[in-house]
Amino acid sequence: MKSATALRTRLARLDPGELAALLDARRIGGPALRSGRTPHTLAQLADLLLEDRCVAEAVSRLRTPGVQLLAAGVRLAAREHGPLRQTPYWTPLEPSSRPVDEGALLDFLSGGDAGLRAAAQEQLAALRELLLVLPAGPGRLALPSFVHRHLAETLGLGRPLAQLMSDAFNAPEVHRVAAALDLPGERDRNAAQAGIVALFSDRERVRALLVAAPPQAAEVLARLVSGPPVLRARCFAPLGGYHYGSGTKYQLRPEGSGDRGADWLAERGLLAPVGAEMVELPYEVADALTGGRVRAPFDPEPPRLRTGLSAVTGALSEAQAAVATAGRKVELLLASCAAVPPGVRKSGGLAVRDTRRLAKAIDAAEEQARLWIDLAYTADLLGTAQEEPERPAARGRGGRRAALPAAPVRLLPTTRYDDWLGCSPADRLVPVVCAWAVVPELFSWWPDPEGETPVALVAPQDQQAVPLRRQVLAALATLPPGQGVGPAAALGGEALRELLALVGWLCPGLTGAEQVDAGRLLATLHEAELLGAVAHGQLTPLGAAVLALLDTDAPDWFPYVPATDDSPPDPDPAADPDTAHRPDAPHGTDHPDTPRRPGAAATPDTAAASAHGPDRPDAPHGTAAAGAPHRAAAAGAYRGPVAALRAALAGLLPAPQRRARFQADLTAIAAGAPSAELAELLGMAAVRESEGHAVVWRFSAPSVRRALDAGLSAEELLRRLREAAEGGLPQPLEYLVRDTGRTHGHVRVVRSACCIRSDDEALLEELARTRSLAGLELRRIAPTVLISTAAPGVTLDALRAAGFAPVLEAETGVTVVERAPELRAEERMPDHARARREHGRSPERTLALAQRLLDAD
Repeated sequence: MKSATALRTRLARLDPGELAALLDARRIGGPALRSGRTPHTLAQLADLLLEDRCVAEAVSRLRTPGVQLLAAGVRLAAREHGPLRQTPYWTPLEPSSRPVDEGALLDFLSGGDAGLRAAAQEQLAALRELLLVLPAGPGRLALPSFVHRHLAETLGLGRPLAQLMSDAFNAPEVHRVAAALDLPGERDRNAAQAGIVALFSDRERVRALLVAAPPQAAEVLARLVSGPPVLRARCFAPLGGYHYGSGTKYQLRPEGSGDRGADWLAERGLLAPVGAEMVELPYEVADALTGGRVRAPFDPEPPRLRTGLSAVTGALSEAQAAVATAGRKVELLLASCAAVPPGVRKSGGLAVRDTRRLAKAIDAAEEQARLWIDLAYTADLLGTAQEEPERPAARGRGGRRAALPAAPVRLLPTTRYDDWLGCSPADRLVPVVCAWAVVPELFSWWPDPEGETPVALVAPQDQQAVPLRRQVLAALATLPPGQGVGPAAALGGEALRELLALVGWLCPGLTGAEQVDAGRLLATLHEAELLGAVAHGQLTPLGAAVLALLDTDAPDWFPYVPATDDSPPDPDPAADPDTAHRPDAPHGTDHPDTPRRPGAAATPDTAAASAHGPDRPDAPHGTAAAGAPHRAAAAGAYRGPVAALRAALAGLLPAPQRRARFQADLTAIAAGAPSAELAELLGMAAVRESEGHAVVWRFSAPSVRRALDAGLSAEELLRRLREAAEGGLPQPLEYLVRDTGRTHGHVRVVRSACCIRSDDEALLEELARTRSLAGLELRRIAPTVLISTAAPGVTLDALRAAGFAPVLEAETGVTVVERAPELRAEERMPDHARARREHGRSPERTLALAQRLLDAD
């Protein structure tokens, strides 16, 4: 029976709840699959579950034991049915054509150890629940096509000799190996290769062959048998020159490699070429040398962090300092972009000079400034805007207008910024930390393989960033209380290798070349330290809240970032379950014209394509141990972790200061972060002079006049300052406010282009004779009225520059409150309802889809 038919029969036996749990575990209809379609029958669902993309997504979330079990099954299938034929990737492979014995698989993994066998049985049961292990008759099992194609090399054992020879040798080299083994001459290449494989399949004949091996060959074999089965040696050269590729054929190097042992083994087929100066020990040779006792690697227990652990006593204070610094950096960054918006390059990203200017403004290193810029953009606190230039009037006989140059694109705070300013320091950081948790990018990691200059505003497309972030935090969560691995800057040596091993065990798709993974891991730790999620190598309460958020489906909803709006979290049960996920990202996913950071990890359809990591390393065996539990979070369930994250930030940050101490030198000091109300009041009436643990404002006549221009009277301003004062207001400040209020508004500008009115005729005479106001071309039309040829705004600016204090008056005689125009970018982030509509997968939808599939059967 074909696997798809058997799978459909098994699906039909499930009740709606069980089928819904399977759909959720395999993420059918979810954004991570990106299949672009929803099955309508059980037959379609069975086909979808066997597709390479769906299987790859599920395998990518397995832990190491689950991947090891699948790889062992592939090896047993190759031993029983021969190596997989090299066919194009689009050629279907019927899983039921390569079944393996369940008992043999358990023995292969356990090697006779009862404890390992029990753990392997639990892993096998969990993979059966995920339908990554398929039914194939009593005592037999089958594996999906993707597993056979991509997991054979992950076992850590050499491949079968027949596969190695078919991949590496042409017919003359096969005949040469047969001659070196004293096998009967065969005219056919296949017959000669079959004879070689038959010899190597006989353990006694292999051991007899190795009796004559030189001592150097025995040393090479001992090293390869203990693993890994590959070795760098120059025994073979590519045919036709020096080209290496997937289809390269090799021949024995005539002059040898200089290693007598490796050359002796290569001449007799005991080593086979697999790449540029790389050879591999065939599986049959290792099997013969160990007497048939080769056991597949199987590690059901996670590695432990032991090296470099130290007691951490100041983690909380370190996290508090990091969180306070992060909040201040983001605040200064947004204020700097509002004051002088940087331009976005046509090729994407910010210019280096603008990044350096912003880094200086927030007092941070350039690489940290890039991180804050990208996080603020991801949280939709920064956005891009392009001004529409004014088109000049038509000129000439034809009335043609001159072509307008394109207006520059600038980086500005979005309309969310104004509400963000009114939040407490803890609430301000919530969307920034949430953005760091769910964004698929590692902003501070720039491997720069081609000498490219790092830029801010990169397109988030590193699909390994979120699972790496989650697994690093999960690894630190396994440490004993009060213990840490130390700061990221000092982490190295055996401690770093242990952390890499634990992260690799949690999600084997994340680890590859150690030098790359170590850099990415350290960059992730450094970012976590800057945000206060990790302190001295220990998970902080904020880090635990971020880990809880990553355990939900919140990353699936990107570019929507939790905590950026107050939309209701509950999904709509009546929503159409057939809403398919669009293969294209919604509006706002990428930065405008942003470049992709070099070296970013993309999403291949392989086991390394990790969308989300599995559960914690201390979870029991079974479904959770296989790495694909029923997720604790459906749409909207992240609101609980967000509340915990907000509480953790509030616990780390001191309460905002609602009062300031006013001094006789016309300064006001807030000992700590000021509240939004205090910052707004003092920012309106004074100039902010210093930052840090204490914030200082200085009052002056122009700053007080600015508050009066905003619509406050002198007495109202004094009343509000008294309410915010600790110990009352000093007399010099009261005198300054009253003196400024006494002269404020004596000169009034009437909206018309343009009149100046005042009851003080002598003052108007002075204005008409002031040289610096000659450009206004003032003319007296009444004892108390002057007219100006300039617009009201220009007239107001000129009068203030000349030392007067005018106010703007409407046509009705009412004083107009002036507010400086503030440029804001439009919001890009989809709201919660739109994210649910375009990305959503909820228990209600999954259960409805399961019921419909069973009803349609």
